[in-house]
Amino acid sequence: MLIETLSDAETWYIRQDAARLIGQFGQADEATIKTLLHGLFDDDNDVRAACVKALVRLARRFPEVSKKIEAKLVNAIEKDASFDKLDKISSRTGHDYAFDGLWMLITGSSLEEYEMLFENPSFYFNRAKYGTA
Repeated sequence: MLIETLSDAETWYIRQDAARLIGQFGQADEATIKTLLHGLFDDDNDVRAACVKALVRLARRFPEVSKKIEAKLVNAIEKDASFDKLDKISSRTGHDYAFDGLWMLITGSSLEEYEMLFENPSFYFNRAKYGTA
């Protein structure tokens, strides 16, 4: 039901909540991963961010699929031109969100740090500049 809601709901906040719940409680099967990747085409930036965070959560909850999710994110970044589509709020491509997810997986960055970046883009800059990273 959450997969269908993420794909079909008319309002962005319902799609966002569906993605969030999938990350917390969903399974890491192929259909779920494919739907979350497809969410990186959504017109809304919050839905795209929720989908990438859900992919990261699934990779962390199910380590056996972590490399598979990483590979799909790399493919989205490097080879799949359909991820060129910009969201309508912050004008970021699907490639950008895929990169964010890959970065979180490889570096072990927390989802809270990712959310902080959206709220305050200078967050990482200031941490590096003042040696608090």
